[in-house]
Amino acid sequence: MSWLLFIGGVIVGFLVRYLWEIKTERNLQFNWLQYLLMAVWVVWVGFGIIFVGLSIGEYEIRAASLGGMIFGVVAVLGLIGLRILYLRQNEVPAPASKAMGQSKDTRLNQAGQ
Repeated sequence: MSWLLFIGGVIVGFLVRYLWEIKTERNLQFNWLQYLLMAVWVVWVGFGIIFVGLSIGEYEIRAASLGGMIFGVVAVLGLIGLRILYLRQNEVPAPASKAMGQSKDTRLNQAGQ
């Protein structure tokens, strides 16, 4: 059972490295709160995987399925919350002409007349 946890840790390590390369490639900026929430999310998912793995190892199938469901639902909701938080903090305000319903062509025609 411990070798499965080791393999899982190696896979998570490669995943984190891949995500870090995407972050640097796209020049994404995170603040300290976002890093903290991401770390809490990763630890939560790790605990969920360990709980399910140990429960299956002890032949507690009901505990494994219920724990997987609880950890999984909270992890998905946390991921959605992190995504919403990131999008709200990096929101770019719309230009005034777009907010008033004018298109770029309309502004160019008005400027040319």
